[in-house]
Amino acid sequence: MRKTAYLIILSAVLVLSGCSLDRSNPLDPNANDIQVPPSITGLLLASNVAGTVNIKCDRYADVSKYKIYRSLSYDGSYLMIAEVIQPGQNTKPEYVDENVQPNGYYYYKVSGVNAQGLEGPISPYKGIRVKM
Repeated sequence: MRKTAYLIILSAVLVLSGCSLDRSNPLDPNANDIQVPPSITGLLLASNVAGTVNIKCDRYADVSKYKIYRSLSYDGSYLMIAEVIQPGQNTKPEYVDENVQPNGYYYYKVSGVNAQGLEGPISPYKGIRVKM
């Protein structure tokens, strides 16, 4: 009985000491200076050269890099295949995926990451058939 009382008191102390009003968490919904990147739009795919997919999307000023995801089916598991650093002004982010099979179907999504390291929502998918 005595051990149980000590465990309950110790648990209560640990729980209460973990509850603070520290607002340094970047994901805190009460923080006013946190801005999550927008959903990336304008995803364009092209397979002009056999065995490659050229991927472009719209450029956003508040995004420092773009994450590119690929899947073998539109509703499958998407794996990140590349991170593209923000290009210069008036230039769209671009990546060439050379790790594809000719005549294969591939699906891509893109997200933006801001300078704080917060990733925005992942874009809707786009698919393409790779040229032979």
